[in-house]
Amino acid sequence: MPDSDKRRSKLLQSMLDTDWIESSGPSIKFTIERFIMAHKVEILRAWCDRETFKRWIVPTGQKLNYCVFEATGTLNWTLQTTNDVSRVVEHTLECEEDHFDTRLQFVYYNSDLPRKPLEDAVMLSFDLDERQPIASLPCTFCALELYCDTSSLWKQANKRDMHTFWIDAVERLAKLVEQESFLRASKIL
Repeated sequence: MPDSDKRRSKLLQSMLDTDWIESSGPSIKFTIERFIMAHKVEILRAWCDRETFKRWIVPTGQKLNYCVFEATGTLNWTLQTTNDVSRVVEHTLECEEDHFDTRLQFVYYNSDLPRKPLEDAVMLSFDLDERQPIASLPCTFCALELYCDTSSLWKQANKRDMHTFWIDAVERLAKLVEQESFLRASKIL
């Protein structure tokens, strides 16, 4: 691990071990922003097509046990750590708002976090804005935002490294979509 990553990890841990977050207000947000060299419909397909979703949601060192998309808009999947077969984490995204062309909003749960009422839940919002910032090549600006209404829930989520899970997931999503993009297939990129 590079020294900068070690320092950042140590700083984050020291923040989590103190009550610094209590003074930051009732609503806490963490946003991951990324340009993806593809049209937004290709990115949305990666969220909504079960087979594609399964290809980017699994972190290195883990395997997907099952993945179910329910008609109600709920996504359930379990991940198992390959070096500790007894460690299985169930994840759930319940669709709260769907402006399919620009935004997906979910309530996010996993079995490491106690299931809370909606007003005390981890929310996940995925916003898309198609742009052309680089030499007129189509690309989409994406922002994935995690937010909690209580600092105690945010602390629990951070101690379970939820933000790192989603940072890595967005990177895997971007790589998959860019690799499979019809833009790359047509040699525009």
